[in-house]
Order: sequence, then structure tokens, then C-alpha cells
Amino acid sequence: MSIDLSALMACPRCAADVTPEFKCKDCDWQAAWRGGIIETVDEQSVHVCGSKVKSFYGKSPFPGYADSEDAISLLDKGLANPFIRALDAIIPHNASVIDVGTGTGQIASILAFRGEKRTVVGVDLTLEQLQEAERFREKAAMQHPFLVRSDLFALPFKSASFDVVISRGVVHHTQDPEEAIRRIARHVKPGGIVILGYYDGIGRLTHRIRRAVAKIVGHPVVALDPVLGRDDLDAEKKANWIADQYNHPVEHQMGLFQVKRCLEETGLTWVRSVPPFPESGNLAENTPDPGRLRAWFIQLGWMLRVTDQDAGLVCVVMRQAES
Repeated sequence: MSIDLSALMACPRCAADVTPEFKCKDCDWQAAWRGGIIETVDEQSVHVCGSKVKSFYGKSPFPGYADSEDAISLLDKGLANPFIRALDAIIPHNASVIDVGTGTGQIASILAFRGEKRTVVGVDLTLEQLQEAERFREKAAMQHPFLVRSDLFALPFKSASFDVVISRGVVHHTQDPEEAIRRIARHVKPGGIVILGYYDGIGRLTHRIRRAVAKIVGHPVVALDPVLGRDDLDAEKKANWIADQYNHPVEHQMGLFQVKRCLEETGLTWVRSVPPFPESGNLAENTPDPGRLRAWFIQLGWMLRVTDQDAGLVCVVMRQAES
């Protein structure tokens, strides 16, 4: 199926429509192709924090692919994860989906594979990450997802252009997490869903203690880290985990009420937080809107999950009002 991605795109400089060749209709901006990757980044406009993050992931793309990985094995691995399985279940097979901060494109690839009529776009600032995603896409003989290199502060897409907007583990690695949330959320359509994952300040406290101990003793302590203690992960995956979780150059923590407020400023309304995972398995199932006090108790519950293998990465799900 042929999909015209340009219909969803807008010039990152002036917000005008673009042609099918990704050229702005009002100014001289035009995207370029790097193999199968659409290049939209103006390097001179990238903030120093973005440059640090780009350099970091350029050396260690995360998460990596196993040499034996193919479309079926990636799909099996993804659908074994309750969150990804539930995420796929709430996305219609003809939906438009953007994954901002897609990394090596694993979630975007799973969602594209599961819905051949979906328009799935994976966006990342780091070229090396997207090249990993492109190599896998070619190896798996997949036409999608679309891969776009972009700064999330200058996304080349129209406002209100996607049914589902996903960004997990990204905004806390930017110079301005609150503005990053607003920039991402404005691309969801009326009635659409935003799934935002971030490092919660209270929820990540246990891992911050692990990192403090690691600094004292000179290395991560395996007995304290549930990921490093796993027997099913090879040395390379554990090394990537250490780099990402113990040595990242840019990291912020946020609070649940703070994140909720930022999303509400763009017109979104509360659906739920994850964890806890819904008993029904339906990520779009509404839960009571938490006030400040209840939000604090939710965060406290996250902190007490000492075996949490996401190290304080939590998600909120919110819905844009119908027009």
C-alpha cells in the first residue's frame, strides 16, 4: 500500500505544507534522503543537550538488535511484553502513529508489522539509531515504518496529524522536558491518544540510590540492579543498560502532576498511568483523574517497586478532546 507521508508533514521552519518531494511550498526548506531515512535536521539549531544525547546514542544505539533477530522474532518478543501487546491492541489497523524518540525503531516496527494499513513513523535525532532501524527494516523486508531524522523541538509534521502519539523515555533527555512534552503532544488529532513515558522523580529514587552506590564503589552493583541480575541478557545488552542508566549525559526527573499539567495545557484529558497495568489489559480504559495528593501516592507506589526493571520509567495515557 502506497502512503503519502508528505500529507502529514509541515515545514519545520515556517509550518507550511510540503510537496510529495518533501519541499516546503513557501520557503526554501527541503528534506533530504539518507538511504531510506528522511533527513530534516538543521545541525546548527540543535541545542547542546541534543548534541550530547546524539553523540551518546551514536556510540551505543539502544536498544540493539540481536544478529539473529528477524520480523517474527521481534514480533514474538514485543508481544510477550504486556505493555506493547496492550499498546498494539488500542491502535486501529488504519491509524496514523508517530513514535517520537524511536531509537532503533523496535516499537515502531512492531506496530507497523501488526497493522499493514497503519501509517507508522519513527522519529529520532541520532542517525546511527535510525540506521540500525533501517538495517532491520531491510533485513525483515518491511516497507514501514517511515524513518525520519528530526529534532523533537522542530518536528516536520502538521499539528493534529496523528491518531496516536508515542514518546517513551525521551523528554527527560532534553534541555526543557516541559516544552518537549508540549511539542510532542500538539501532533495528536482530536480524539487521539498520547502515550508519554518519562523518568518520575519519586519513582526513580531507588535507581538513583543504585547509581550513588555505583559511584562510591566504582561500578554498578549487580545484586542491587534487577536488570543486571538477569541470566537471559548477554554482556552487550548489560553494557548498554549500564551506559544508558548509569552514564547518560543528560537526565531530568519530573513529577506526575507536573507531566499531567503540561499535557492538559495542550487540551488533553487524563486516561490513566502505567503502572499499574490495567486488569482488563485496555490501556485506553479511563481511570479517575488524580489530584495532587493522589498523584503523590501513585508516585510513592512506583518508588516501592524495588524490582522495577524500567528504573522509574513510567507512562501516562491521555486523550485529546473531540473537535
